[in-house]
Amino acid sequence: ARRSKRQLAIPSEVRQEMLLAEGYSFGEIAKTVREIRKIRERRNISFHHMKYDPIAERVETLKRGVKGIIPGKSLIPGMKSKKLESPAPVLVQVTSQGA
Repeated sequence: ARRSKRQLAIPSEVRQEMLLAEGYSFGEIAKTVREIRKIRERRNISFHHMKYDPIAERVETLKRGVKGIIPGKSLIPGMKSKKLESPAPVLVQVTSQGA
């Protein structure tokens, strides 16, 4: 007969007693519990943001495609845009002929 997840779970008090018996301190256990909570929270946030991944990919693709169209502007933060150089001024001298 297979046991369920609930039957296999060891209560936190029992786990803590086992770890203390193996020589771990309360501080080490508490630090690890905090790290696990942070990791679990990040994983949860990442999971909930997955639905936006295709949209973010399209936006990045569009940014890369448009960056060369607008002179002097960069759509990607931190990326330097190429400055367009203006041509050197041309001096034209007007003279009157045959007066």
